[in-house]
Amino acid sequence: MRIYMDGGFDLMHLGHYNAIRQCSLMGDYLIAGVNSDADLTKTKGPTILNIKERCEIVSHCKFV
Repeated sequence: MRIYMDGGFDLMHLGHYNAIRQCSLMGDYLIAGVNSDADLTKTKGPTILNIKERCEIVSHCKFV
């Protein structure tokens, strides 16, 4: 079963990793989406890391 989750992941922290870990336990394969800079700016304000940097960090998480 494939599981999908998404988030901003701007400055990854333990809470993000724990949520990703818990989602990974719900199925066989976890797909993590990363919200765009535009969406984050609109909902939370300016980002610290850009989308490319956030994607790179999330892609290296062993649960994804």
